[in-house]
Amino acid sequence: MILTQIEITNYKQYGGHHVIEIPQQGAIGVIGANGVGKTTLFEAIEWALYSPSSIKAADVRPRVWRGKTEVKVTLDDPISGGRFLVERELGKGSAKAQVYRIDQYGFEEKIVDGATQVTTYVTDHLIGLDHAAFVATFFTRQKELGFFNGSPTARRREVGKLLGLQTIRDAQQIIAEDRKHAQADARSYKAQSESQAKDRDFPAEIATADESITLAKQALETAIRAVGTATETTSQAEKSLAESERVREQDAAIGQKIMHRTREHDVAREQLTSATSQLERLDGLVSEKTRLEPQAALREKLGSEEREHEGKRTASLRRRELEQHIATLKRRDDEATETIRDEINTAPAPDGNQVWNTQSPAEAADWAAAIDLSQLEQQTNQLSATLDTNEQLSAESKRLKTYHSRVKQLRELETQLLESGDPAARIPEVQNQLQEINGSTAAANASATRLRNDLQKTERMLGNLRAQHEGEICPTCQRPFTSEETSHAISIFEREVESHQQQLQQIDAQINANNAAIRTAQAELQQLNEANKKLTETRASIQSGNSYVEEQEKKVGELQKNLNQRLAALGRSAAPDAREREASQRELIAWRKVVEAGVKVSRALRLRTQIASEREPIQKELQSLADVSYDEARHRKVTEQLQQARQAQATIERIDAELAKREGLETSRNSASRVVTEAQQDLASLQQERSALAFNGEAHQQLQANLRTAQGQEKVATEERHRADVAVREAENRLSLIKSEQDRIGKLALDAEAKQREADDLDLMYKEFTEFERFAAAWYAPRLSEIASDLVAQVTDGKYDRVEFDNNFSIEVFDGDDEKFPYETFSGGERDAIALCARIALSRVIGGASSSPPGFLVLDEVFGSLDLERRQRLLEMLAAITGADDHFRQVFIISHVDDVRTSPILDDIWRVTETENGTSELQPLGVGEDIGEI
Repeated sequence: MILTQIEITNYKQYGGHHVIEIPQQGAIGVIGANGVGKTTLFEAIEWALYSPSSIKAADVRPRVWRGKTEVKVTLDDPISGGRFLVERELGKGSAKAQVYRIDQYGFEEKIVDGATQVTTYVTDHLIGLDHAAFVATFFTRQKELGFFNGSPTARRREVGKLLGLQTIRDAQQIIAEDRKHAQADARSYKAQSESQAKDRDFPAEIATADESITLAKQALETAIRAVGTATETTSQAEKSLAESERVREQDAAIGQKIMHRTREHDVAREQLTSATSQLERLDGLVSEKTRLEPQAALREKLGSEEREHEGKRTASLRRRELEQHIATLKRRDDEATETIRDEINTAPAPDGNQVWNTQSPAEAADWAAAIDLSQLEQQTNQLSATLDTNEQLSAESKRLKTYHSRVKQLRELETQLLESGDPAARIPEVQNQLQEINGSTAAANASATRLRNDLQKTERMLGNLRAQHEGEICPTCQRPFTSEETSHAISIFEREVESHQQQLQQIDAQINANNAAIRTAQAELQQLNEANKKLTETRASIQSGNSYVEEQEKKVGELQKNLNQRLAALGRSAAPDAREREASQRELIAWRKVVEAGVKVSRALRLRTQIASEREPIQKELQSLADVSYDEARHRKVTEQLQQARQAQATIERIDAELAKREGLETSRNSASRVVTEAQQDLASLQQERSALAFNGEAHQQLQANLRTAQGQEKVATEERHRADVAVREAENRLSLIKSEQDRIGKLALDAEAKQREADDLDLMYKEFTEFERFAAAWYAPRLSEIASDLVAQVTDGKYDRVEFDNNFSIEVFDGDDEKFPYETFSGGERDAIALCARIALSRVIGGASSSPPGFLVLDEVFGSLDLERRQRLLEMLAAITGADDHFRQVFIISHVDDVRTSPILDDIWRVTETENGTSELQPLGVGEDIGEI
């Protein structure tokens, strides 16, 4: 499968809509500054095809763009000629996805619908790889080249994940855990069965339990007979008590009747006494009524006289109220007159005008109202504003001088920092020097390691030879050693040991010298970084200071211009001083006081006119009330007599209401007398009936005690029967428990044997999985070696034409037919070149397992550590595999290295830029663009 078209809408920083056409074959360079979205472009393809959990939905949608997020990827199958469109959308709700098949006429047929279903279809049919294998095949980053440097275990694990061997390891790990649990269970079951069966004689325990059951059943039969006897005794006691209870209830019923009739008798007697008392009280009220009737007859006369006195009192109060109002108006008029005098005296006119000081307040008020303060206020404000502007100009000019001084100091500091040259130009030189020393040290360490290994082998063989004795059989040729052969071999190995030791001494000396040089370079690099940082900060401060000076000069110029305009408006050549402003303000304040005093005088004059108009009707009404005569003492006496007459009438009315009750009270007295007589007769009859029953309470209590005794004996017998029944069940349960324990312990032994067999089967499976993983690694290694050898030969121009992978996926590179070097011994650039070839070989092997493997490859910043020559070799190799290799027809190279971006092997160049609104935009440039343009 190759890429034909990518259509992106609102994906991360790719805001808006973007359509990108992709060439069918060739190498495409993707360039642009860091962070503009070069990698995001290919991440969008990954999200559309698989929507992996590592790409969160919250991170996909851009924050500054509204609308849905959608990515469409068009894929072509060069072999079958089929074309497919995969689209995935993230709207307001959940994600949506579809897969369409596009025929030769461009018509689309939907074949899959649903986010999960699309991922499954891509994995199982369209690509034939899961997400991890797909990323491993088509996407390679700089950091992904480093796992070839790791330990054998880590390297085998990482490569195994990419090749799909992790599933085998995961299954093997599960089997190991199951085996451990099965072994632990077998040991546990066996230990439990042996521990719990120890000192147990189950047949003897069962016989003892049977005997206990027989004895318990015999005791149960005895208890059942005792319960029957106790039940019969209780029944007889209940019958006797029932008869006594019947008599007791009849006695209690008669007692209730006696108590009820006694209560009726007492209530009737109380009613009789109360009615007799009430009738006697009514006789007294008749005489009281006769006494009050003359006093009540005076009500009409006294009422008329009281109303006459009330009218005179009201008129007297009104006269007093009017007199107080007249006094209040006089006081207010005096206060207004005093206000007029005070305002004119306390606010003299600044020019001594006589109209204001005249004895005519109305003329003074009119003169003050005609005063216009606007011109004086304007002049005072202009003087104040001009003085403020002059003071602000002085302060800002002083600040500008301070800014100039600070910028001058910063420029002097910049000159001092550049006296020994620009540290930024020296830093790359020191870094390259440090990198070369580190590479030399790494190579020396690798050589020392190889020499020490060889030295150990040689010394071990030398020790073995020295231990040989003449006549012993050689393990190689199966003939006896001679003394000459042993001595000759020993001398050869001794010379080899000496040679290795001398080489190691030389290498150690070189490493020590390199370490000293590294420390020196690191110290110099630290000093250069600090100087460069300080220089950068100083230049930033100078730039900031210049902007401050420019802004302050502009501010001072505007203030000077403003001051000149204000002086021209005042007709002055110099700014006023504070004394002039204060004098002008004092004069303005004095005139404002005159104007305010005039307003108050006008208000006081209007108030006096209003008071005069209010006084005239009040005086007329007061004259009409002059002849009113009011006697307060007589008024009070008449009021008291009227209240007494009204109280007498109210008392008479209450007496009449009470006298109306006489007939009812007499009827109540007669009825109560009759009830008392009848109740006395009924009580005598009930007492005779109760005596005839002859109920004996003590005998009844004895019968109750007899029943309680019988019930207690029955309860004891029942509890004894229950205990006997429980004893039978417990004996039977003990027997059942013994048999259950016997069965359980026997089952533990059987479970231990079963778990041990399960552990043995799992152990066999674990070993078989180990052999399978070794077989898989051995099967993949030659294929990886073959592909990587061809790629490395192209990159090194035939210098290294053979690469081998062992079962741990360690890399060895051959120089010629016999001499080989471990991957770790090469320098950083060489290692990255070899690792990239191995990574491409790994991608081809993984893709080869797919039904429709990706025919494109993305290399993201993988050339950073390579020198110019190796980069050119790798680019030529990539151009070769896109032109002749069926595995990768499209290679996308993301890089910021100039000679990579402008390499002639590129068939197309895409530039990703950031627009003014912060979104990413891709622009195809074609080939042959000027480096400056790019």
